[in-house]
Amino acid sequence: MPAHDMFPLLRTLAAVYETGQFTAAADELGISQPTVSARIAALEAEAGVPLFVRKARSDVEPTAAGTLLYRAAATIGDTWRDACDEAVRASRTAVRMRACFSLTAASVLMPAALAALEPRLDRYDLTFRAVNSDVIVDLVGRKEAEFGVIEKPVINDAIDRVTLCSDELVLAGDPSSVWLLREAGSGVRYYTDLLCKSEGVVPGRSMTVASNAAIVAALASGFGCSVVSRSIVPDGVPVRALGREFVRRFYAVTPRTGLSRDQRSAAETMIAAMRGDERTQAARE
Repeated sequence: MPAHDMFPLLRTLAAVYETGQFTAAADELGISQPTVSARIAALEAEAGVPLFVRKARSDVEPTAAGTLLYRAAATIGDTWRDACDEAVRASRTAVRMRACFSLTAASVLMPAALAALEPRLDRYDLTFRAVNSDVIVDLVGRKEAEFGVIEKPVINDAIDRVTLCSDELVLAGDPSSVWLLREAGSGVRYYTDLLCKSEGVVPGRSMTVASNAAIVAALASGFGCSVVSRSIVPDGVPVRALGREFVRRFYAVTPRTGLSRDQRSAAETMIAAMRGDERTQAARE
């Protein structure tokens, strides 16, 4: 089989392996489900062994041969993308890098990541967004973002996750006042619910505020209370430590497959910078 005919088959293999379904792989690739089936059948004929076991409903499970070929496909894909990067650099076209930060991480860690990439701005087409952790996992898993920083230890077969640094959450403001709650799906909301459950707290008055900046501004003005990162509590606002179980971690996430060498380099640069912030803070303390 000519090499150029193999790329669509390998991309299809990766999509089926990562989604666990022919139908979901078809949606991801923008092709029909019969086309996915035909491509996998062609690969199985080429390899001489079955690559997936069909299970209940539309789910499939990779065989040992399927896993081996998937890993080889990922390596081939990385080599191809690296070659494309070289071609991009030769034509002076910027490499796309879409990064998403949870709303707390945007305040605490994004500045270090931006500063680390500043010397390379001419090489990248950079986009930074602040959204909640669940949205980031979805975007990175669907390869609609190349990098993310989240506040939850999420496990997802489509992403790789590394630990960045620790972050202490505290209760800031007057608990008898209005509770300012982050939206459902945010890392801080998870810990707020945990606090209320563990201490039997039922806020008399509360409102949802889907912005860390707005919560911090309200606390600075003397209004409300909220569970927030100690690092962003305004000066003069009373805080209460909540214990070791409220010391969480930030995590960097990237797609398991599909990053080019330049995109991986940018991700590694940001990770190193954000981990460096933790070492610097630990030294100060």
